[in-house]
Amino acid sequence: MSRDNQAGAVAPSDELSFTVLGTGGNFTARLKAALVDRRVPAVVLEDAQRGDFLAVAVRAFTDEDGHPLRWETSEPGRHGWERVEAVTLFDELSVELGCVLASPAGLHSPTGSEPTSAEAAALEASFSLDAFTWFSPVGSEIEVLGVVAKRAGQALVGRAAGAGAVVEPTGSPDAVYESMAWAADGALFLARSGKRRGAGFASKDHPLVIHWWDEEWVSVDPSNPWDMDADGRHVRDWLDLLLPEAETEPWTDSFRSDGGNLEEIRILLRSPRSDDATFDRLIRAVGLPSLLADVASGRVALAGSDGATIFEPNTLWGVVKDAVKAEAKRPVEYPTWARPFAVWEQHRNRRSPLYLALSGVALGAFVLSVVVFGDDNGLLWLKWVALAVIVFDVLRPRKKALEDTSGVEAP
Repeated sequence: MSRDNQAGAVAPSDELSFTVLGTGGNFTARLKAALVDRRVPAVVLEDAQRGDFLAVAVRAFTDEDGHPLRWETSEPGRHGWERVEAVTLFDELSVELGCVLASPAGLHSPTGSEPTSAEAAALEASFSLDAFTWFSPVGSEIEVLGVVAKRAGQALVGRAAGAGAVVEPTGSPDAVYESMAWAADGALFLARSGKRRGAGFASKDHPLVIHWWDEEWVSVDPSNPWDMDADGRHVRDWLDLLLPEAETEPWTDSFRSDGGNLEEIRILLRSPRSDDATFDRLIRAVGLPSLLADVASGRVALAGSDGATIFEPNTLWGVVKDAVKAEAKRPVEYPTWARPFAVWEQHRNRRSPLYLALSGVALGAFVLSVVVFGDDNGLLWLKWVALAVIVFDVLRPRKKALEDTSGVEAP
């Protein structure tokens, strides 16, 4: 690699992240050795083994112009940071390790050609989410999950719980996470990726907060223990800045008003490891339904469970129309005094024998009254009106739907 500056002329200013995809049980050890040989300080994180491939995330330093930095000891007593060419570094690592490397500058392979389909698929799947479940604070209006599904680009499974619903995707968890369709004040997600567990939320004051447990970042330090830069800092001090730090304040700020157990939240987030009870403890601490932890931990399969519904992508207007249709089809709850009317409507709609018999009696009574009494005190017109009502009721078309809409059982 070429050297642009004398040692000590530059200093770390920003972070450089890239992913290396390789094979073999000792791949991570080989990668660390290659970084040491090039004197590039970094921290590395292994993904879960996915098929034949293993992805390793790397974080290194850059200067203010975006050049990667290495720690150079050119002669006794003279050491410090130096720039290296990014493309040269990536190409050298790719060739030496026989791996594919994905960097901000693009993809790098040992032959300089495009990755194979298997390599491209493995890169796409690296550090991907195996499961993603969240609590959506929709209140009693769970139908609006159709709108959330439209923003997520796929159908969702939801089940009412507490003051909202527990939701998970039917397709790619990563696609739903990246869409931010889940984000809302009061929402919280739980996720699993390989051996890692994670949780996060988004709010007006905190656009995106994520915490991961079980991330085993390993430092790669090519310097001597006594080496210091011009500011008197060791390389290991700089490397500490690349390691993720548990942020408890956004969590305690966001869940303070919900009666959250703030001390329990701090204890959980400061622990680097998780176990089978971590999700349960977090959900209790923030005051959300336990169903969220049950689903996220795999103890409950949300799809197909009692009360779960699949919400297809829908617009807000579509949700409103569906709600109106559902209300129109909802059985009418008649008060006690109105039950005879409801029962009679069922008889009329089915043309039951009782209905036909009573209609026949009414018609016979009309004929008898006309023949025997004639125009009784000038009320013949009223009898004709009654006849019209009886005939219209008998001949009026029945409802096409045979379902019971009265709210009472048919006799």
